[in-house]
Amino acid sequence: MVAKRDSSDDAFEEDSRESLQAVDLGRGLSGKVMLITPKIAARWLLQLHPEQRNVAPGRVSGIARDMLSDAFILTHQAVAWDGAGYVIDGQHRLRAVCESNKSVYMLVIWNKTAAFKDPIDRNLPRSLGFIAKRSNREVATLTCLRDMEVGYEIKNPMTVNDTIDLWDKHGSVIELVHTGSTSVKGAVGGMLAAYV
Repeated sequence: MVAKRDSSDDAFEEDSRESLQAVDLGRGLSGKVMLITPKIAARWLLQLHPEQRNVAPGRVSGIARDMLSDAFILTHQAVAWDGAGYVIDGQHRLRAVCESNKSVYMLVIWNKTAAFKDPIDRNLPRSLGFIAKRSNREVATLTCLRDMEVGYEIKNPMTVNDTIDLWDKHGSVIELVHTGSTSVKGAVGGMLAAYV
């Protein structure tokens, strides 16, 4: 449960100062790249919009693993604040900072005209296969291989870094199975993983 923020708190004043130091981007937007520490992330999680979607723990753990392995990099994806002073985007990344206990750089955007119901996160996400330049079948194969190696009790979704690392480890064998056997042409990822 998220505690209610206290606008008289010194930390709230510190957050307000951060927003004043941001670059004006026009149209009510300002932003800056910040080092988000576990302390900042924990504080900002107390300022989530009350209607945030449910947390996906596996997603948080996957992002935290990427942070711990230095695979989490600064991108255009921001922690976003709305005009009412609530965090409306970035809760999973902030929770991952807390879980990993590692400081990472993130873009932070303050949108004075934004509201929680604005059309964000409604686009079709890029698949792991698309980002890692692997087919969906290859990603399914890698997922099965990961499960065989570490056990099926791991419920964390694959990350881009997991996909790349597993391809580096098993890719040559997967390609060998592809080229060496006509019986795998129609095999699904799990069956292909068993062949590998």
